[in-house]
Amino acid sequence: HFSMETEKRTIITSGPYRHVRHPRYLGLFLTRIGFALMFASVLAWIFIPLWAAVVLRRIRIEERYLTQMFGSSYNDYTKSTGMLLPRRR
Repeated sequence: HFSMETEKRTIITSGPYRHVRHPRYLGLFLTRIGFALMFASVLAWIFIPLWAAVVLRRIRIEERYLTQMFGSSYNDYTKSTGMLLPRRR
């Protein structure tokens, strides 16, 4: 997933990334909740916290990598955006 040439890498701060750092994972969370609501499945509701724990672990790993890659630029970006939910300004 992280095999792009390092010289060409930049932090994307436009589009949905202007509001949250991980819009893809936010979409996945909303989809999982939507499926649980749509199918009224107790099993789906049981798996949501387990799945969320796995995804949050992955986010932490990615954020460590991005901090190593971009340093203070990424730290500044994290201060202005929420991880999964937009921050109030």
